[in-house]
Amino acid sequence: MSISFSDISPEYIEKFIVMLRKRYNIDFSGYNISFLRRRIASRINRIPLSSVSQYYEYIENFPEELNLLLQNLTINISEFMRNPEVFNIIGVDILPELIANKTGQLRFWTAGCSKGEEPYSIAIILAKMGIGSSRAIIIATDIDENALKDARAGIYKKSSLKNLSDNDRKIFFQNYDNGTYKIKQKIKKSVIFRKHNVLTGPDLGKFDLIMCRNVAIYFGKKLQEKMYRRLVEDLYIGGYLIIGKSEMLPKYFGGLLKPISLEHRIYRKVK
Repeated sequence: MSISFSDISPEYIEKFIVMLRKRYNIDFSGYNISFLRRRIASRINRIPLSSVSQYYEYIENFPEELNLLLQNLTINISEFMRNPEVFNIIGVDILPELIANKTGQLRFWTAGCSKGEEPYSIAIILAKMGIGSSRAIIIATDIDENALKDARAGIYKKSSLKNLSDNDRKIFFQNYDNGTYKIKQKIKKSVIFRKHNVLTGPDLGKFDLIMCRNVAIYFGKKLQEKMYRRLVEDLYIGGYLIIGKSEMLPKYFGGLLKPISLEHRIYRKVK
């Protein structure tokens, strides 16, 4: 008998939130309730167990399950140059403008970077423009330490590279074990990975470009507003913010951000 997400009561959701907060100091209390229910139910059915109470007891007896639940709550499927049209705008319009008009080091932040495909994609574009780590720094953050470990290793299945040309695969990757590819050091050294919560983590400074795609969809409205407020504050005037295609900025940011592409959710900070 499988568990439906509707079988998970608010009381048990709160219990799981408390467990996660105590163990990992990550607070899921403002997350979308339907999202939490679906992800918890998927773990229960995978074991499988027949009730939420059994799952709670299971976690108490097998603490490693709480880490698996955390991974299920932070999972993010990605690939290199995901939504290629967005990266085309970055490479053709945004980066040339930033490079031409700013002296000193350029600073980029990808929040919710998962296993690193997004920040490495930016690094690849910069490398093709002749821009290395001395001119541009990419900070990539996530709350999932396991995802960050994979990102630092830089090993990917061929399917993750499907949006890259054969030439780019040859230049920026080397063949690894069992048909996988490992990103080369010249790209890896351009990205700094950090465990960081976009809502509560310490200040990272100001940035010329912030990508935070498909993160807000996991939050309730109040946390979405809190996150966007922080992202906008962390942009330099003239800097760019890119969010997920299915995500919407609160209207009150209209005076601060100018849409560059509403279709692709790209904005520029104007004041």
